[in-house]
Amino acid sequence: MPARHSSDRFVGRERELTKLAVALESAAAGASRRVLLAGEGGIGTSRLITETTRRVALLDEPFRVIRCTALPARGATAYAPIATGFGPWLADLADDELRRVAGPGAEPLARLLPTLAPRLLGAEDRTISTGRTRRDGVAPERRAAWMSEAIHGLLDRAGERQPILLILEDLHHADAATRGLAAFLARVTRPARLCVIARRNDRSRPRLGSKRSGCSHRRTNTSCTTSSASASFDRTLTASPFTAAACSR
Repeated sequence: MPARHSSDRFVGRERELTKLAVALESAAAGASRRVLLAGEGGIGTSRLITETTRRVALLDEPFRVIRCTALPARGATAYAPIATGFGPWLADLADDELRRVAGPGAEPLARLLPTLAPRLLGAEDRTISTGRTRRDGVAPERRAAWMSEAIHGLLDRAGERQPILLILEDLHHADAATRGLAAFLARVTRPARLCVIARRNDRSRPRLGSKRSGCSHRRTNTSCTTSSASASFDRTLTASPFTAAACSR
């Protein structure tokens, strides 16, 4: 088998990097943006994300990067990649700042990150394990939205002091709750210093040119599509929409 070589120098993907740069610039100015990277495994989408995080670290005002990666083994655990990605960042915040960014979403966030519950809720309001909580008054069908609103509010408030880059990797492996959160973030219209990059492997989706796809184009590159906060994720190179609803399938 021939040896495989990897270079530290990033070559190619300038078109995608340019789109990402424009989205990040808009997000830093307060116009939140969403970007979907869709393509088959092995064509460089993970490397593109890594290069993007390297470049934003060199900016005059670096983004806070929150990288959440879904793994097949965690597929049945609700919000597993979110808890794994958010936990270290929030744990490093001072107590006052942690409660500031959590705001009214402290209780759902404490459920997401139980190790931070005492710090999030404060000594006077540790009710999750001791009595009735606000969640008891939330209808079951509203609880996913309750959590999604808390997470978005957290990102919004954190962005007031430093722009946020949220990366949702491998959504094709994610649990239903995480995909639902991605769909929620795709629909949010409020201004924020937030850029969301979602990566999804399209290997499990119908190939272009097949009878199921209804499209005669052939995929040869990574699709990189940006959108304003008022729009869903789209896949322009495939000539078919990637809607917010598709995130939660």
